Amino acid sequence: LSLGPRVCEPGYRVLLAYSSDYFRTVSTASHELGHLLGAVHDTAVHSRECNAKYGYIMEPVIAIFDPKVEYSKKPWEFSKCSIEAFKRTLANKNCVGKKYYYPENEFEHWNKILSTLPGQVYTPSMQCQLILGRGSAHCG
Repeated sequence: LSLGPRVCEPGYRVLLAYSSDYFRTVSTASHELGHLLGAVHDTAVHSRECNAKYGYIMEPVIAIFDPKVEYSKKPWEFSKCSIEAFKRTLANKNCVGKKYYYPENEFEHWNKILSTLPGQVYTPSMQCQLILGRGSAHCG
């Protein structure tokens, strides 16, 4: 749960995310981080680029990984509308990226982690097992 674009406000610049499985936790945390950085739900923004049919992170409902449900096309991406909201929020903030938040030697470590997408960490079969359980495998 986050309380809107309060990324630099003491007492509010945190978010709390919990879910019963790994992929939903990542999706929930990403979604709430989006709110913390100023994004609203994509369906609240009337734009062709933020259409609900793409299933971006800021959809009101977190992507469901169920073989009986149509797969979201972009569940790991923020829409252009969300990215623009982040830019507007961060343009007026000077707290983000300050050296006193993290020791300088940690920046390289976090940049490496953040630049690696889940598909680069987990093989397709490993992703199937995390979502559907042991014995599942990628068939494509």
